Amino acid sequence: MAKLMLDTIQKAIESISDSDVAFADIRQEIRQGTHMVVVNGDLRSLNSVNKSGIVARILVGECWGQASTTSPVTKETLSDLISDATRMAKASAKHSRKAIDLNAISSEVKTVWQKVKENPADVPMEEKLEFVMALDKAQMIDERIVNPNSVYDDSRRIFRLVNSNGSRLEWDEIRTAAIVQSVAREGTRMHFDYEFQNIMGGYELIRTIDTTEFADKSAKGAIGLLSAEKPPAGEMTVVMDGIMAGIIAHEVCGHGSEADEVVKGRSFLTDMVGNKIATDLVTLVDDGTRPGLPGSIPYDSEGTPSSKTTIIDGGVFTGYLHSLETSVLMGTKPTGNGRAQD
Repeated sequence: MAKLMLDTIQKAIESISDSDVAFADIRQEIRQGTHMVVVNGDLRSLNSVNKSGIVARILVGECWGQASTTSPVTKETLSDLISDATRMAKASAKHSRKAIDLNAISSEVKTVWQKVKENPADVPMEEKLEFVMALDKAQMIDERIVNPNSVYDDSRRIFRLVNSNGSRLEWDEIRTAAIVQSVAREGTRMHFDYEFQNIMGGYELIRTIDTTEFADKSAKGAIGLLSAEKPPAGEMTVVMDGIMAGIIAHEVCGHGSEADEVVKGRSFLTDMVGNKIATDLVTLVDDGTRPGLPGSIPYDSEGTPSSKTTIIDGGVFTGYLHSLETSVLMGTKPTGNGRAQD
């Protein structure tokens, strides 16, 4: 079935005869999984997810056209998507004289199935629900906890991608997560804290979680905040834990390093490669190749293999995060950061 689907997509790509089309790709995504939410002991949400969609992209000049559908994938469906995307790209290209050449981008033919210790799909729904109910109950360590929230989520996303450069790829991503959020109230003061664990992996994550310890940390954090003093305002030297330092690095330099923002002139890191932007102690790396981590991926949404990209090395800004398009525009290699959202 999978081979038949890839063959159908590949034939659709090969059928494109319009000489104005410089590049084309078609990506299919199938999502399967479970999502549970328990609040104050009540099951608020229990969803079993099984949905799919497919999108075609066409490049004419420097302009992209894109069309998608959730309809069953057939030869006719793909033909309609290509026609719609081509029409959109051509309409935009009438107002531009520039062109992007993606023909030098390397291609790959490969299938990558993720290996997990325990597939969440093989775990009974009742067992997952028992786990999330236990998380919710374990937060009630004090009468000041007024609103415990617990979430369990697992997903498997299957991707198939074929492009006009010769890539033919199929891979999946299996992820599992557990989250608790505890809301505490005392008088007029109300605060919350949370804990989460998530991996690119299977139900083996849940087997490692002690529900009492996991929920206790969130609940005690929320209670502690009820008596916490507000920090002073102003510029000062601070000491941060690893998670907070990571968030700030992500927001400040992560987004600023996205090359699509750079080519638009909207990043403060534009033309900053080689400049000292931090102390010698700071090195920042984007690495999608490390197994098991939430940001791990075999390929990005354009079929580029994930890679390790050093953004800051010893305080010196060294490079950007690239998609296919930005890598060509800036004369470098794609880094596996071409991401499609939803």
